[in-house]
Amino acid sequence: MTAATDISKTPLQYVIVTLDKCSRTYGNAPCTAAKAAGSECYNTYPTCQDRANFNRTTQDYYFIDSFCKLPFLDGSSNVINVRPYIKDISYQPTEIKDSLTINSRCTITLFDEPDGDVGIDPYAPRYEIMVAGTTVSTPPDMSVGSATFISDTADLAPYVGTDAERFYRLRAIDNTGKQAYGYIHESAGGGAVKIADTILGVPTRAWLYIEDGFDKDNVAHYLVESIDIYAPGTFWKKLLARNANYKGRTVKIYNGLLGQNASQFTQKFVGAIDNVKISKGSVAIEVVDLLKSLSKIDIPPKLNLKLAADITAADLSITLDASAADFAKLDSPAGYIRIGDEIIYYTATNSTTKIVSSCTRGYFSTTAATHSASDKVQKVKYYAPANPFDILSDELLPTDCAIAAGYIDSANFDTERDSPGGEVNFSAIISEPTKADKLFFEIVELLNCRAWVGEDLKITIRRALPNKPGRVYSTLTDEANNIDGSLSVDLNQTSRISRVSLYWDRQTVEDEDKPASYNRLDVAIDADGESANGYNEAAEKIIYCRWLRQGYVTEETMNAFAANAASRIVSGNKDPMPILTLDLEMKDGAVKTGDYAKISTGAMQDASGNDLSSAVFQVVRRERKGNKINLKCLMLPTKKYCIVSPASYSAKSYATATAAEREYGAICNANGDMSNGDYGYRAW
Repeated sequence: MTAATDISKTPLQYVIVTLDKCSRTYGNAPCTAAKAAGSECYNTYPTCQDRANFNRTTQDYYFIDSFCKLPFLDGSSNVINVRPYIKDISYQPTEIKDSLTINSRCTITLFDEPDGDVGIDPYAPRYEIMVAGTTVSTPPDMSVGSATFISDTADLAPYVGTDAERFYRLRAIDNTGKQAYGYIHESAGGGAVKIADTILGVPTRAWLYIEDGFDKDNVAHYLVESIDIYAPGTFWKKLLARNANYKGRTVKIYNGLLGQNASQFTQKFVGAIDNVKISKGSVAIEVVDLLKSLSKIDIPPKLNLKLAADITAADLSITLDASAADFAKLDSPAGYIRIGDEIIYYTATNSTTKIVSSCTRGYFSTTAATHSASDKVQKVKYYAPANPFDILSDELLPTDCAIAAGYIDSANFDTERDSPGGEVNFSAIISEPTKADKLFFEIVELLNCRAWVGEDLKITIRRALPNKPGRVYSTLTDEANNIDGSLSVDLNQTSRISRVSLYWDRQTVEDEDKPASYNRLDVAIDADGESANGYNEAAEKIIYCRWLRQGYVTEETMNAFAANAASRIVSGNKDPMPILTLDLEMKDGAVKTGDYAKISTGAMQDASGNDLSSAVFQVVRRERKGNKINLKCLMLPTKKYCIVSPASYSAKSYATATAAEREYGAICNANGDMSNGDYGYRAW
């Protein structure tokens, strides 16, 4: 355990970049690659010479702030092979929107430097550097004071040992002043120090420095001889060239303090690489959060599948022209394919013959037809009827998008599913590749919810309700919390919706964005808001819904839900929802993105000139700016939903109910208000 006296108050961050790696060994079965030594691959797919036998695993690359003194240890005091390359990390926070959240992202800027392929090239030769056994003076070109140099390899034991791997940065300077860098991370033995790096190009002698970080604090420095070969290139330029498929690969960021080991750090961010920019001496890696990564995923995937021969409308066994890799991506043994305007259900596959068989033709109300050789075959994704919250958390995110369970707030998906409830099962037939984020937010919007990546790094969801039993509120007031002069208000007129046209019950293979492709239409209208005495204009939202269709629940139930869904969107958005921006002191930093707050402020007033009092807002954006927390808060509708309360509440009146009890609702008067003048409730 790290002693308290060893820990500073200096913030420290490290990054793990996870890239693909092949588990095979070059030239060893089943790998058939056979080029001469020095021409091997780098165990990455872009450099693979036998792609049919590429076996994808992953490799983690560790980076830490450049000022960190090495070695950097894990929780068991083992040395982590971490490179002190981090120059800067900047963040852009998430912002919650109704239909498509603005994703958080960060840019990681890292130093680049000459490198000899330690941990990158698995087939690079290992070179020995012989250490001179004489006592000499300090090298003339370095102001480090006098020193005594090692007389044998035992003097390197603090830095290179047989019991535990050590990892120290090396810098070598030859007699011409040329420099290069490397890392010790092997053991000493046989009268020589083994290092897994090439330093310089055939100098007669060189100065070797063992350093503990980019600040160049020298642990020791030695006169060395017998340095053999020079490996060209820099770390990042080579790594990116060998891993050209870096986009979408995972990056994790951890925060801690200088002197702590890795197990004491807290994960700050997880995301996927979106882009990399190379400039002189550095690279900038742009990383987006997990929701953004959904925009890179097609459901179902794009596959190169074709018919190998003509088929009739009666054929129940179909041979495909496909690569082994693409055929393997079909659901097996049972699944669905689309050919032309026909969807076919099969219950058996043969990966050797590329045959799908035991077929049912003309599935999902399509028509069996003849098809010709070379006709396109498309995998079909069928979401069987299920609760929409379960489709998101149990199927779309973890299965179709490969989001790890630890990054899905399953408990909150379940909570929002169960209360207040009332949804029908959703189902969809996806017969053309569609971006996963489009499917995800189609469901979120239809549920009148908002979804984002929380500050606990989990994808979460909340219903867009002004009240909800059990909800926790922060209290923010001008007197106690809001920093004077920081508040501003956007009346947000564009948030108003006066009518929703919900097209649903889609014809299976018709275009998704054409009204004629749908059999049903529900329209909800705020006629008063559209009138000349109201806002005097219509603000329409059109929803093309693939997730509701007739046939798997009763017609009456589906009709009622569709009408209700459209009505709820209008009722919750018929008036503009102002956005309040304010700054808080660090003492109030516990307020997070997505949290709810009751805000009292003079920045907004009612028609009588009274300051806003305990109005309900949702925090849609949170950003730390220096020693302040900047919040962007969306005001929620004042009219609440009435939600069925526990039996124990039946004898209570609104006047005597607590704030928590009022989250359920009560009977309104004839004007739709409460006895004390509060806004009333609408039925859920």
